[in-house]
Amino acid sequence: METFQAKRQFKIGHIQISDPAPQCDLTIIFQILCNQFPSLRHTNGIYESDGYLDVESGIVTYTIPLIPPKTNG
Repeated sequence: METFQAKRQFKIGHIQISDPAPQCDLTIIFQILCNQFPSLRHTNGIYESDGYLDVESGIVTYTIPLIPPKTNG
């Protein structure tokens, strides 16, 4: 029996990032992404159920919403 592991990618705003560590779980990947994108620290994180599977390509896309910037005025 052969197992299939779907590829993961992350969408942060308009940027799509491939999985920085395919062997790790989502909590570790979220910590890696927070180091690269500090604005993600104020979001709720990533859950397995947040992923959208594209059946044709076999890629699971996780969309991480960004908090809008605060402005004065």
